[in-house]
Amino acid sequence: MKKRNIIIILCFTLIALIGLIITQLFWIHNAVNLAGDQFDHRVTIAIKQALNDLVVYNKTTCDTVKKGISVCCPHSLPSEKKYIRTDILDSLLKIQFIYHMVDTIFEYAIVEFGNKSPLYKKKDVIRDKIPVTCHSAGLSCIWQSQNFYLEVYFPDKYKFIIKNMGFWLLISIGFIIIVILSSLFNVLTILKQKKLSDMKNDFINNMTHEFKTPISTISMATEVLLNTNVEADSPRIKKYAQIINEENLRLRSQVERVLEIAEMEKSDYMLELKEKYDIHELIEETVRNMCLDHYNKKPQIKFRLKAETHELYIDRLHFCNVISNLVDNACKYSGENPEIEIGSENAGDALIISVSDNGIGMKPEAQKHIFDKFYRVQAGNIQNTKGFGLGLFYVRKIIGLHGGVIKVTSDLNKGSRFDIILPVK
Repeated sequence: MKKRNIIIILCFTLIALIGLIITQLFWIHNAVNLAGDQFDHRVTIAIKQALNDLVVYNKTTCDTVKKGISVCCPHSLPSEKKYIRTDILDSLLKIQFIYHMVDTIFEYAIVEFGNKSPLYKKKDVIRDKIPVTCHSAGLSCIWQSQNFYLEVYFPDKYKFIIKNMGFWLLISIGFIIIVILSSLFNVLTILKQKKLSDMKNDFINNMTHEFKTPISTISMATEVLLNTNVEADSPRIKKYAQIINEENLRLRSQVERVLEIAEMEKSDYMLELKEKYDIHELIEETVRNMCLDHYNKKPQIKFRLKAETHELYIDRLHFCNVISNLVDNACKYSGENPEIEIGSENAGDALIISVSDNGIGMKPEAQKHIFDKFYRVQAGNIQNTKGFGLGLFYVRKIIGLHGGVIKVTSDLNKGSRFDIILPVK
């Protein structure tokens, strides 16, 4: 898939996701507001019913019993005083609120019109004046004077509403989270697939180039042999036969490497043979056997093998391949005067083998992916070294099968260092 198409898909996905979240939040907000309006409506009905019940109570009790709060107009006669049983009012309000399904903490006060201080307020509940967003009801149903009214306030109104709507809110929020995570997963999958596709194409191009060189050499040598007099030019035949043999071995080695990586990806892959070897001798032997003359600048190899315990049970073939890969990479990515240092030391129950160079180094982003299959460090937009991008993937796999780990530290334009940490016991 082209990069432009991926960007368009990601943009549309992001727009759709943002639109869906905004729409869902809008409907949640509207649902809460609607529940608030229903709450207010039920409270209004409950207060009205409670006051009607209070009127009935006043008519059925003895007026001579003067209990409760005295409420009267400023110019009324003593005989016109009215009393409200606040304890009865509190009970009636509770009953009606429970009946109308608004059973939550409430505060109330009896206030005289124009007077900032309440004539009565619920003790230990209201510290200051009741907020403006309260429910008010005139007390004219109890007597004709309209100078007094009841104020009721619910401090936990929206907490009560959200609690009642909790199940649906949780489902709604849960679906939003699922959509976000799914979209994020899809985006990451698309980007990952794009990366894998690029790496696959790069691998195919590199493999084609690597195979093309020995095939072309073999073809040329074969053509020379076909046009050569066998009896007259025996040394020449031998030379080109040797070329064919070397290129054939090279081609077979590359094919085997690809097949071996495929085999190693199986979860049940195990090393077949482990024997006890002197690691120092094995490292020096491996480096001596490497053909370092074919590099543009012959590297200088320094050995600093200082580990006191350096005998381990390893798979000789694979371990030698690991060292060869690390030294080969150090040579490939070195500068004008390649200097490679191979060292060893003991740290507790571990043997640390290091391969460092003075090459081009790597950026932190490249260091994160250096051991990924098919990954190759790029210089700008051009890859200036040959390879499949399988070497370090193979190295990490082999070291892991030996129970160890490999780490890399690198500074751009200063060089890189690979540390192999293997358990001694």
